[in-house]
Amino acid sequence: MATATTAALPGADARTLVASYWTARRAAAVVVLVGFVVRFWVLASGWFSGTDHVLRIRAWESPFDLAYLSATGVPGSSPGMAAVQWPLSRLWPLDFTPLVLLLLALQCAVLLLVAVLVRQLWGDRWLGLVPLTIVAVAPVGLVAAAWWSVGLPTSLVQLATAGLLVAGVSWWRGGAAWGLLVAAAV
Repeated sequence: MATATTAALPGADARTLVASYWTARRAAAVVVLVGFVVRFWVLASGWFSGTDHVLRIRAWESPFDLAYLSATGVPGSSPGMAAVQWPLSRLWPLDFTPLVLLLLALQCAVLLLVAVLVRQLWGDRWLGLVPLTIVAVAPVGLVAAAWWSVGLPTSLVQLATAGLLVAGVSWWRGGAAWGLLVAAAV
């Protein structure tokens, strides 16, 4: 009798259909997409800071040499950041689009690596969406998408950390030699 009542409900088939479609993996893909859209919105609706403009001007005016790479006049500047900044400033001196695209690409790579890590640790369980959602939309992570002089080093550290964890878990769980080599390189 209960089966006939359940089958007679009009939404029973719709609930079954939705439950069969929305797996944890598809929900994780939506969370990554939402995180990317949020970062894109932050970058598209904001402006870079004065420090970012100083870095651009210094890269545009300076030759690529040891003095330029080791200058410490701007807080947060590093030789690696100066090496990335110099060609971008030379090729596109008044355009911040390449910087925005680079930050978006780095942040997207971070989100994808964290999604891989979450899947390695929790599999296709719904519990894995909690840390993935925190990484994707937490305000503390959005700073990397809004401020070039902080975003580039932060994104690189996030990328290295996520890559190290993915490689380390791959080695630990499966004994994959590439995981140990990648973890050591990172």
